Amino acid sequence: MGFDLGEVSDLTSLTAIWVGVGVFYLRSWSYAPEERAELRQTAHRVPYLDWARAGYLTLTPGNVTDYAFMRAEILRIAGANKVIAVGYDPANAGGISQQLEADGLKLYRVPQSYAQLSSPTKRFEAAVTGHIMRHEKNPLFAWALSNVTIELDPGENIRPSKRRSGDKIDPVVSAIIALGVALNHTTVISSPYTDRGFLIL
Repeated sequence: MGFDLGEVSDLTSLTAIWVGVGVFYLRSWSYAPEERAELRQTAHRVPYLDWARAGYLTLTPGNVTDYAFMRAEILRIAGANKVIAVGYDPANAGGISQQLEADGLKLYRVPQSYAQLSSPTKRFEAAVTGHIMRHEKNPLFAWALSNVTIELDPGENIRPSKRRSGDKIDPVVSAIIALGVALNHTTVISSPYTDRGFLIL
């Protein structure tokens, strides 16, 4: 699993990835402060409230990220999905990462550098273009994916960027973090979508 905590009033996303035989299975959860979601829907025409009503976005009270709530959510999802390794962007996660480690989760720091993100980004891109990345029909994740562009350094290392659109890519970043952790620390499993619908990207 991977998580990308938003800044004080930003979108936060958690993503779990299971490695199958020739396929990856992805499930994504996103969160936003309710007041900020209302503002983004009104001012930027991003349908946060519609996604919330449909169950693709969880709104938290107020206008700032609720870190206590996010800690509880990470623990709930990790427990429900038998997560054995969790990657995270340390930029906004100093306090919560220490708490989660004390809670018993195995955490791995994944700074948003070319060195750390290049390999899992390439694997994610290949899985998407090769139509072997499967996820529930999640319009918020699809929107975030449409906002992503790829940055390249002189050494041909890559990482995701929102420079082209300027809009949110947190669900995709958390998915890339999750993929890197999954490839290094988990084993091949059967589909988590038994009796559930999924979408092939």
